[in-house]
Amino acid sequence: MKKILIGVVVLLVLVAGWFFMFFTKTPLYSLGMAGYAYYKKDYPMFEKYVDVPTIAVNGYDDLAPIYLSEKTKSVKKKAAVVVSNAIGNIFGTKAGAAVAKSLGEKVANEVVDGVVAGIEPAVKAKLVDGVTKKVKTFFTELDEDKAKAAAVKEETPGKLSLKDIKEESNLNGVAVMKAVLGNQRNEVLPIRLRMLQKPDKEWKVIKVENLNEVITKGPEFIK
Repeated sequence: MKKILIGVVVLLVLVAGWFFMFFTKTPLYSLGMAGYAYYKKDYPMFEKYVDVPTIAVNGYDDLAPIYLSEKTKSVKKKAAVVVSNAIGNIFGTKAGAAVAKSLGEKVANEVVDGVVAGIEPAVKAKLVDGVTKKVKTFFTELDEDKAKAAAVKEETPGKLSLKDIKEESNLNGVAVMKAVLGNQRNEVLPIRLRMLQKPDKEWKVIKVENLNEVITKGPEFIK
């Protein structure tokens, strides 16, 4: 009987060890470690599981077509008028005016697109720097600020909570995790995170898949 019990215990230890080793290589474990790093105010650990610069760049790529497209169209329209008038003055005929309008639009589009493409790297670099600095401030609060934050949290218990978290997909080293937040009004806000598996088999968040939805609904949701 003693040998049987010892064998069962050894088997359980082996199974537990195998499960732990397996679990530490899952996206869920890495997300948990990112949360733990935030709780401990350990930015180097947080940085290990969350790629803030890449998230910022991916966010720009997703949001720029939505928020900058109308401004770009307006600039192109104004530029086309200026160029068309300049070309029209050269031709000075009705036929020339039509050519001027066509050329003006083409030139304006090419110039504006070129300018946008030219300044985009600088814009992204500035965005990455700003976002990274902002995130780091959450990890460098003074003790007094931490105490105040803790006091506020105690005064408003349950304001935000994690309702659910699950793996939506996991294929070829790319996974999408869906975390559902809830507020005190019983509303929910899903946040879909794309994660990339690193060479050490752990995972790192590289993108918020539904960033526009989070930005649009987020401020009202957390009130």
